[in-house]
Amino acid sequence: MKKRVQAMLLNKRQEVILNLFDTDTELPVSEVFQGVKKLGNSVSQITVNRDLRVLVQQGFLARKGAGRSVVYALSP
Repeated sequence: MKKRVQAMLLNKRQEVILNLFDTDTELPVSEVFQGVKKLGNSVSQITVNRDLRVLVQQGFLARKGAGRSVVYALSP
């Protein structure tokens, strides 16, 4: 129930990011950024990083790795 309530608080960009994970299990930040841009969203990489951080904090995504090797995946 908690994730359902939080899902209602997501903005469109965060929903787009979550939808990118329907097909791939793990994505690096660069692929998430390119996926968001391909869908017609004009956004900076800093904004995508912020959205990813929020999605991790809310329990939708898990972050793996450090530095340039960071990848994100749907939370189990």
